[in-house]
Amino acid sequence: MIPSQTEMNSSSKPKRKNFIWSLKPEWITGLLQIMMEYVNANMRSAQGFKDSVYQGAAQKMKEKFGIEVTGEQCKNQIRHQRSVWIHIQELKRKSGVSWDETKKMIVMGQEEYASHIQAFPKDAAYLNIAIANYVELEIVCGLGHATGEWAKSGNSQTPLATQQIHIGDDEPSQFMDIGADGSMPTEWSEMQVMEDYTTTTKKPLPSSGKGGGTKRKSKTSGIDQDIRDCISLMADSVNEVANAIKSSTSPQQIRNMCTELMFELKSIPGFSEEEVDTIYDNLSNNPKLIPSFLSKPTDSKARWMRKAL
Repeated sequence: MIPSQTEMNSSSKPKRKNFIWSLKPEWITGLLQIMMEYVNANMRSAQGFKDSVYQGAAQKMKEKFGIEVTGEQCKNQIRHQRSVWIHIQELKRKSGVSWDETKKMIVMGQEEYASHIQAFPKDAAYLNIAIANYVELEIVCGLGHATGEWAKSGNSQTPLATQQIHIGDDEPSQFMDIGADGSMPTEWSEMQVMEDYTTTTKKPLPSSGKGGGTKRKSKTSGIDQDIRDCISLMADSVNEVANAIKSSTSPQQIRNMCTELMFELKSIPGFSEEEVDTIYDNLSNNPKLIPSFLSKPTDSKARWMRKAL
């Protein structure tokens, strides 16, 4: 029997084997350190790394470890590590946890840990234990930049003397599921938190001296005066914080936020490139909204994006 043209075409195409990164955790660390070198060389744009960068990473992986891996496989692994990074940030924002900067560890109480791990067993890799490759993840997948010894070479070992657990890409990812419970009516008001915060205190409080808008009573208790003094101090404090935020946002920080924003938008499935570009343009035109958007859980981001279109 003569095979059909379709069968001939399908049989002539070589099947690409899946590369299991978790067979050796040092492969994942090595790839992240290679990508750190590219970040330090300013080869990451707002749209991410170019395909040529991933191809170069594949070649370096071959030179360093003697393994055959494609640029596309490197790209997919970085995409997976990006979802890991997002999940870590969501865990860090949970109530009742603290962050140990020295150990790069999310600390959770024993009772809370036991109940959480029972519901989410894979989170054992990120709670009460030093997170593997945290510094590399921060630089490659977050807003970090290679500095000091990290800027000199991507071959340095992670400076952690504590136990680490590595998570590979051959396990089903739990990080990118998008909820289907519809939009939230308060999404836009939540996005206005940063903007409202910086404008709340622009209106001056009524003056306590002569010429004020309202007449003060002839007799004022000491308690009322204490309340007014407290409000005045609070207003001054809020003004100081708002001014600090404005003065500390440099052009480089805005560029970093925009880079993080594009990574975040492209990592959320269900949106076309045109839709991502539209949302990116809207948010980048008002950078005060970007931190609030980035701090949202993934499903909240997706709901907000659907409302914004």
